[in-house]
Order: sequence, then C-alpha cells, then structure tokens
Amino acid sequence: MGHREESREQRGGASPLHPAPCPSSSSPCPPEEYLKDRTNFCWVAIVNTEEFLRLMEKQRPCPQTLPKALQAMWYDKKGDWRKAHEIVQDAGDADSGWVHAYLHRKEGDLNNARYWYQRSGQPEFAGELSQEWEQITSVLLRKVNVMHGC
Repeated sequence: MGHREESREQRGGASPLHPAPCPSSSSPCPPEEYLKDRTNFCWVAIVNTEEFLRLMEKQRPCPQTLPKALQAMWYDKKGDWRKAHEIVQDAGDADSGWVHAYLHRKEGDLNNARYWYQRSGQPEFAGELSQEWEQITSVLLRKVNVMHGC
C-alpha cells in the first residue's frame, strides 16, 4: 500500500491498515520513508479497549476506517443498538457474526444470538454484557492496528 513493512516491535505490536488523510499539517504523521509516494497521511494505533474508549470520548462520529465489527461495537457502546445491528447484519465475516451474536444477546433474543455465535465460531458468552463487550472489543483491537483520521 505504498509503505514498507516494519517489524512488530518497530510498530508497537500492531500492523497498519489504510491511513486516513490528515486534516492539517500540524497533525503527527508517519515518517517520510513510511509513506513513500503518499503525502499528508497519518495514523493512530489503538491497542487496547481503554484507548478505544478514550477515542470514543474525544471523537463524535465513528471513524469509517474502523473495521465494520469495531464500528458496531463503537455504536453499541454509544447506546445506538440499531446502528450497531445495521452495520453487522449483512456482513459475512466471522467477527461481524460475533458482534451480531452479542447484539442479539443484549437484545434478549437468545435463539438468534445462539445462531450467530455458532455461525461466528465463538462460544456463547455466559458473563455480563459489559464483560462481553470488553472481550470482543479487545480481541478485535488485537487483530488490527486501528487507523483513523487525525
């Protein structure tokens, strides 16, 4: 994607997705050699749920560069179950299926939740909904280096 691969240690344990444009030149951006022919791009790595929650506090709209499953978790945490469900209901990937299962469990539709747990390959969660949100979000964040506009 126009950038060199770095070791896991060099990038803080995560791998880059597609960077989003910086709205101003005052925003921190990756080193020039990282960008090659790209200019005016930046990235922010979110490596744990605490950082994800801090981003949610600071930024009103959900970053569109987040994977769909994480976008759904964002909207669910913000109290918009319908938007979260809308995002994952037609997605075919396992992560979105897992989030879909969680959302139906939260809704109280346990039969539908079981179907989506099975489809996602994830076991049914027996703990509190807040614990499940934390677990799913944590796993999804470990899978990607979340990138969004500065």
